[in-house]
Amino acid sequence: MIEYLLIDISLPSSNPMYGYRESYVTQYFLVETKLMKTMPNIRYLHLIIENHDIQRKIQKGVCGSTSENKESLANRALEIQTEIRAHRKSFQFQIRLLYFIFRNAVDARVTTNYTNGLSSYSSTFMRPYGYTNNYYFHAIAVRIFSSGLYSFTSNSTFDIYGSFHRYPVDITIPSQSMITDDYYNGGDRQFQINIDLQSNQTYVLIVSTYSPNVTGLFTIIVEGPSNVELIHNDYFVLETTTTTTIRPMITSNYLGFLSSDNLQFNRPTSNSDNHYYQAIEITATVSDTYIFMSSSTFGIYGYFYENSFDPYYSNRNLIASNYDDSDNTQFRINVTLQFQRKYILVITSFGYNITGAFLIKAIGPTPLLFTPINQIKSYYGDSLSCSSSTFSRWGSTNDHGCYFYQANRIEISMNGFYTFFDNSSMDTVGYLYSDSFDPSRPYQNLITSNHGDFNYLHLGISYTLQSTGSYILVVTTRRENVQGSFQITAVGPSSSSHPIPQC
Repeated sequence: MIEYLLIDISLPSSNPMYGYRESYVTQYFLVETKLMKTMPNIRYLHLIIENHDIQRKIQKGVCGSTSENKESLANRALEIQTEIRAHRKSFQFQIRLLYFIFRNAVDARVTTNYTNGLSSYSSTFMRPYGYTNNYYFHAIAVRIFSSGLYSFTSNSTFDIYGSFHRYPVDITIPSQSMITDDYYNGGDRQFQINIDLQSNQTYVLIVSTYSPNVTGLFTIIVEGPSNVELIHNDYFVLETTTTTTIRPMITSNYLGFLSSDNLQFNRPTSNSDNHYYQAIEITATVSDTYIFMSSSTFGIYGYFYENSFDPYYSNRNLIASNYDDSDNTQFRINVTLQFQRKYILVITSFGYNITGAFLIKAIGPTPLLFTPINQIKSYYGDSLSCSSSTFSRWGSTNDHGCYFYQANRIEISMNGFYTFFDNSSMDTVGYLYSDSFDPSRPYQNLITSNHGDFNYLHLGISYTLQSTGSYILVVTTRRENVQGSFQITAVGPSSSSHPIPQC
């Protein structure tokens, strides 16, 4: 490979009074570098870069050579070299090595560096070819000013992974926009991505790790024919069924745990009530589409409810659910949330009696507030006997008025959604009243009731109660003259007390 230098040379006149005569030899020309090693009086050397197209570079007017010289420089290179060889012993040269060294192999190379880091506060995702959602990542928007071949090499203390993408990127499915990726070609567990880029395109470089849950500092070294603009990028694609819009990507995290202290329920599509669950209220400050993804060591289910969640009517108010869309038995739910509406995300397991930690990540245009709904159980037991009061459950002459009942005043300390149910052997029925209960007028002040259609013909009532309200729960039976014990369980955000029965 022959190397050339673009130089500025002036030859002294034989008469010292004239000084240097630039017109004696063409001012700018090319010469082989091996010849320059023999030339005296080299005054200064600036910056060396590479170029494979000498003729093209000259015609672009490098170093301000005249248009007349531009066309003749390359053709005269050998002639000028011969002239220099002929005169180098007879004259003292004033040499100015300019900014360029030319090679006939590669274009000019410019280096750009970018330093940042991955921390426990960084967003996470499931990287391409990964197996969990716990890979921290840092996304960089890449813009170039000259099309050509660029090299992106990492320098970090950890095993790093890099992937190059077309813009925009759906961070929940990054492989869709990925052009290429690497984690080892840079040597010593570093990536090196060599890629042809176009100046009219925007790209995204995602820096992540080979293994999950790894943090640390990194530097990206970019080499190419021009400077590269590298900007931390927070804008990703959020997709709906009809449109694709670009939004800033903000991740909100919630870490929870299913244990034997959690309540159990019969989740939708299951035939067992032995699934531990945790209910979380989700608050959105901006109406938009959000993506919820889970990460856990067990098969996990996610259920989204609007307004309220009733563990004993688990299909009621259900608006979205998922089990395995994120692979590895993890859920991924895309849901549109409205500002000032109440939503509940219920986390449970695929199998029975499963416990363990889980992480929920929500991706959307604004942060979301996760508020766990603490479910407290209260118990009250009693019996219906011949000494209990009786009433006509239908409030008419259709029955003989021989339904034993017990009326219990309910007191709560916190507003919220409460559920009352009975697990006795009797076919119990429940009525919830506000303020007072008149057995001769069973429909007066009635809020809601359960006529034995809940949980295999047992009492089950759910309702949103106010701590300032006055409520009465009436327990009776489906058929007349039935006696026996019952056990009322109340579930809600606070304990529920049952004072002396109101007969």
